[in-house]
Formats: sequence, structure tokens, C-alpha cells
Amino acid sequence: MGASFATTLAGRARRLALFYGGDEPDPPVSVDAVLQHLAEHDEDWFSLDESEAVREGFENLGVAVSQHTYPGTTHWFAEPDRPEFDREAAELAWRRTIEFWLTAAR
Repeated sequence: MGASFATTLAGRARRLALFYGGDEPDPPVSVDAVLQHLAEHDEDWFSLDESEAVREGFENLGVAVSQHTYPGTTHWFAEPDRPEFDREAAELAWRRTIEFWLTAAR
């Protein structure tokens, strides 16, 4: 899965943006910040309780975590070729992601 793959590669970047999920980090982790985009209704793939465990795992390692939950959405909400696509939520998530990466470059 993409979020799991991204978490695995976190040691190579200073910032990590996750859509829909993620894994609890294995120390050592060399990221300064994590941005997590979550669907409100995603129990079949990644529950909000699981997202809290991921958040706590990173925070316990001293990594700042920002989470955004998108009301009314389900898994795949940011994928334009999926029936679950939510244009408004996807655009907001991508704007937040771009800003997240741009602030890292400053």
C-alpha cells in the first residue's frame, strides 16, 4: 500500500505525507514532520483508532504530526479515477500537502 511504502521510506526524507493510513514507525526515524490525510469512514482499510496509534508512535519519537480528517469521505477519496473520489476533499488535501512540502523547503 502507498502509505505503508511511504512510511518505510521515511528514513530518507525529512517530511512524510500520508494519505489514508500509515504504519507505526520503527526507530530510528529521521523525519521532522508527518502530515496525515484520513477518510472519516475508512474502517475497512484504516480506522481512525489506527491513525491515532500511528500519530502516537511518531510523537513518541519526537516527530510533529498533523492529521486532517475529511468529513463524509471514504478510502480513496483523493483518487479521481475511483467512485469514492471527493473533489473538494481531494483538492484541500493536495493544497495542504503542497504547503507542507513548501514550508520544508524554506
